[in-house]
Amino acid sequence: MEALVKRGDMMLTRPDFIEEGTQGHENISNKDVKPPSLRLAQSTSPETKRAMPAKYIEGLREGELFNSLTREIYGEDPIDIIIVNPLGHRNVEFDKDSKVVEFDVPDDDPRCQFTTGKNDEGKTVRIKPKATKFLDYLILVTLKDGRRKLMTLALKSTQLKKGIDLNSIIRSNTLPCYAYSFKTTVSPESFGTKSWYGYTFVPGWPTPEAYAEAKRWYEEMADKNIIRDDIEEEAAEPVPF
Repeated sequence: MEALVKRGDMMLTRPDFIEEGTQGHENISNKDVKPPSLRLAQSTSPETKRAMPAKYIEGLREGELFNSLTREIYGEDPIDIIIVNPLGHRNVEFDKDSKVVEFDVPDDDPRCQFTTGKNDEGKTVRIKPKATKFLDYLILVTLKDGRRKLMTLALKSTQLKKGIDLNSIIRSNTLPCYAYSFKTTVSPESFGTKSWYGYTFVPGWPTPEAYAEAKRWYEEMADKNIIRDDIEEEAAEPVPF
């Protein structure tokens, strides 16, 4: 089987002798679906580390977008995102090795609350919650070459405010959530000695074709259980909470 394995394209090419069809799909449930995630590579992302060959994506650099499933690198070019459906939020508790302890910590759990304590100098400081809050979205991504991909997006830490802004735009008018297209770019951010890459979302209107596809996905996925892709590696992002 011939495979196209190059930077920006980790997809397989179908040989001519294999015809299209859905034979053998009959017993695969379509109630639970797991779209790939749109990821933003950080310096701590295992996909950027050659010392972690199981996760490493050759050619991926921090500050670049990529597909968590196909491992396709989208790079730094702007992309257009339509929010097919906001999926709400979740609170995830990680251990010190970024392994998930609990995927859905209740909002009223003490692990979701800020506390106070003493630092090494004896000063009273604010301590972030043990559980990390994620805002989840089902999105339709339009790439630079015009391809459209159904994916998920999770925002946390410094990106939570941007998710709140997205939600506010959607709720500001009596329009479907998929009525807006957000020009999405990546830029470096910092706080003190810490640095990372974050998103910038600029609202606009989708093309008629993208709008129609987003509407179709909204209707098709309305009764589905959207399973978020593995998020353990996202816990290691070196940013303030």
